[in-house]
Amino acid sequence: RGIDAVSPLSLCVTDILLRRAKDQSLEQVFNEDYWAAAKLYKEGDLREGVCAKVIDKREPNWQYDFDDINQTVRQAYTPPDMMAQVLRQKIRWDE
Repeated sequence: RGIDAVSPLSLCVTDILLRRAKDQSLEQVFNEDYWAAAKLYKEGDLREGVCAKVIDKREPNWQYDFDDINQTVRQAYTPPDMMAQVLRQKIRWDE
């Protein structure tokens, strides 16, 4: 099983987050990871992957193929810059 077995959308989001992380603080990275995980669970493939692999013991039905991921999809799954400020008010990393 290679890279073709993973969620194309999750792989795309991982690429986005890794590219952004090189210029961010650890707190910013955590904020964006949290945002991405919540969005992938609500709208994306995270829930499908867990249900398919862990619960139903079947192959996941991913939302996108690798060829379907375009700039519009990438933008929809790129954390907004203001998201860190919103999350910082809701999450206390030092508690």
